[in-house]
Amino acid sequence: MAMAFNLYFLTLCVSLVQSFLTSISIADNNHAVVPLETICNSTLHPSYCKFVLANQNGSIYNYCRISIRKSISQSRKFLNMIYSYLQNPSSFSQPTIRALEDCQFLVELNFEYLSNTHDTIDKAGDVLPTSQADNVHTLLSAVLTN
Repeated sequence: MAMAFNLYFLTLCVSLVQSFLTSISIADNNHAVVPLETICNSTLHPSYCKFVLANQNGSIYNYCRISIRKSISQSRKFLNMIYSYLQNPSSFSQPTIRALEDCQFLVELNFEYLSNTHDTIDKAGDVLPTSQADNVHTLLSAVLTN
């Protein structure tokens, strides 16, 4: 359940960030308030997007930042869950412990990549230079791969 939630959330996040990065304008002005319905219908999972971004208003930039922050929060929760399982390793088989350690490594990377993405986008202002956009796109692709 947690993995499916994280995957959907990250997919939503990447969809919104890709709109931000590639300057696909849903409105004439990327800073204009855009209806949630319009934003979510441009993602792979519109109903999930509406659930996650419920009661939010803003531009594509705002939705992007909200999605990144929520992704970081979900990654932190998932990482804490893995840490709690690993605190009592005697209750698990060796293969299970190794699998949890692998998950821990990948989630720590995802947390780092999402944090770097958040920092880059927050500092971007109105325009994200192409090199930074490419870096953010690469980081988010790595998160989805992990």
